[in-house]
Amino acid sequence: MLSIAAVVSATLVVGSASAAFPKITYMRPLGVVRGEESTITLYGSSLGDATQVLTDLPGLEILEVKPVDEKSVTVKLKANETLAPGLYPIRLVTKSGVTDLRLLGVGAMPIVNEVEPNNSFEEPQTIEMDRTIEGNVDREDVDCFKVHLEAGQKLTVEIEGIRLVQELRNRNIFDPAIAILNSDRFEVAVSDDSPLLQQDSLCSFTPEEAGEYTIVVRESSFLGASNVCGYRL
Repeated sequence: MLSIAAVVSATLVVGSASAAFPKITYMRPLGVVRGEESTITLYGSSLGDATQVLTDLPGLEILEVKPVDEKSVTVKLKANETLAPGLYPIRLVTKSGVTDLRLLGVGAMPIVNEVEPNNSFEEPQTIEMDRTIEGNVDREDVDCFKVHLEAGQKLTVEIEGIRLVQELRNRNIFDPAIAILNSDRFEVAVSDDSPLLQQDSLCSFTPEEAGEYTIVVRESSFLGASNVCGYRL
């Protein structure tokens, strides 16, 4: 039978090894536009000796990997202009090991950053059509975005949320919900889960009349966390 001292010693060894293992907590931005050179910053721990980025799928060209300090690394890359929009896995390689896998979004539309305050129906952020919005949901946060639709103009909204948030201990998992509201504040489309994307949301709406419509993004249980529960809409 193991002694208490042996158990404590084993625990300390495991804890020490875990602390030294490189880890990515989050990255900004969460995605890039294909055909363009972009710079992303990976944040985490034990990243000061990063040397390269591993990509599991073709189409991402890594141009530069530059450690800033132990907690952040900048990566310059270019997504091939013919690359299909979607999520592409990447891993950061350091001299002490390989980090956990993260998913980088690649899209064809210009990226717009969420700007606070936009957490009420009365004060939404105005967005043009055919855009990718990057934002973050904090605890009890609601993000509102207003678009103008012509009669018969279809609006389709998809969110990359839970697919982008990865935590080794399943903490801070972002389970999104989205809705489209008309000018009278009635929900004309809503999605919590979806058959295609499971816990990520997807919904569409085609108005009979032209007008202003508001897209609402939140965590399904009104949870969230700064710098962790990021999304691409």
